[in-house]
Amino acid sequence: MMNVESVKLSAIFQEALKASQSLVVVEPAGEKHGSWVWMAHSEKGKLHKGVNRFVTLAVTPIASSYEVEIWAGADNDARFVRRLVGALGVRNENSQQAPVVDRMKRYLNQAVVQAESLQASDLTETCLPSVPP
Repeated sequence: MMNVESVKLSAIFQEALKASQSLVVVEPAGEKHGSWVWMAHSEKGKLHKGVNRFVTLAVTPIASSYEVEIWAGADNDARFVRRLVGALGVRNENSQQAPVVDRMKRYLNQAVVQAESLQASDLTETCLPSVPP
């Protein structure tokens, strides 16, 4: 999938983050567990009360289509939360059509707003403890 479409997805992801007060891209598109993933986290030094916020765009190729998921979340050293903002199935031939791109942009913009509004009290899941090597 790393082709013209991934370059366009990178541009869409970057555009959504322009409205952010604190999020910056920390990982350009990369393959993780069969999906292409773009991630943005709180900019170093801009954590709010020790909470790191993030937005993730994941695109998974499935036959002649893609499953697209946009997540908002936050974490600290002990707890985290991830919320699915939007998901859509996209056939290859429809991937660059305006309705699909507009919906993806809308989900990404919503994810930025949701991520930046998360507080420590929203972190409902417990992080697994680190295992020493």
